[in-house]
Amino acid sequence: MVNLGYAEDYNAGDVFDLGTYDVTREEIIKFSREYDPCLFHIDDRAAQETGFGASFPAVGSQHWSGFG
Repeated sequence: MVNLGYAEDYNAGDVFDLGTYDVTREEIIKFSREYDPCLFHIDDRAAQETGFGASFPAVGSQHWSGFG
């Protein structure tokens, strides 16, 4: 495990690599069910009615880099 130190050891703008993690569609839906259970997040049919054409987890998992 990497010793990351304490908050006061860092300055605004410091950058360090924490690695990567691929979030699966199933993990996103599980998270959505627990914290934001709107149908358009967890049900593809309901999402079709929003105009996105897929549930938001499906859209977000494919295009996450576009948010932020």
